[in-house]
Amino acid sequence: IVEGRFDKSLYCHELVSREPFLAVVAPSVSLPEGPIQWEDILHLPLIVREKGSGTRDILESLLLANNLTLDDFASVQELGNFSALMHLVKEGLGITFAYLPVLEKGLEEGTLCPVNLQGVTLQRDFRLVTLKGSLAKEQADEFLQFIRRTEKG
Repeated sequence: IVEGRFDKSLYCHELVSREPFLAVVAPSVSLPEGPIQWEDILHLPLIVREKGSGTRDILESLLLANNLTLDDFASVQELGNFSALMHLVKEGLGITFAYLPVLEKGLEEGTLCPVNLQGVTLQRDFRLVTLKGSLAKEQADEFLQFIRRTEKG
């Protein structure tokens, strides 16, 4: 299952899910009421994954589309361990960006708050990818059906 670019002429692919990409902070972080502008969060330390991670690549693309870079934040802390990253954010030590499924527990528990960035709605597709002509195509299709059955009930 991949998120991101791949050569569609070489691979069969099926959509598994479409997931929102969100900014989150701890409830203790004070932000203006209502929709937030990029300028409203740039004073916060940014806590990101290491170079080469898909999440970081998506964030950098999002920033670029808004004429920003990581360097526009007050500071940038780079971590390779997602659990450590989330711990720092939950402690109110900065802001991060991630996919909704990995944030849901923190959002439900109230240890994370979504940041409603005005004009920013980003969703990415996660696809099950197999090499065209692969003997594993049948198993991949069975796996996809299992995922879909599991999501329904």
